[in-house]
Amino acid sequence: MGSSRFAAMAAMLILGLMLIVVIVAEAQGGGDPTCLNTCLRSCETSEPYQTCYDQCIKKCSPIRI
Repeated sequence: MGSSRFAAMAAMLILGLMLIVVIVAEAQGGGDPTCLNTCLRSCETSEPYQTCYDQCIKKCSPIRI
């Protein structure tokens, strides 16, 4: 049970870091927040969410991760 909790925390940490990268990119004037918001909204109904999220970041982010 402890290992699954650790995995969940690690996943949240990674998501948080990616979100920070996106916010920093937006603050620097790059990227398209509308693109990202629309794409992420479509992710809410798709599985797996993480894969969809990653594709949105790649599609809408000015910096290639």
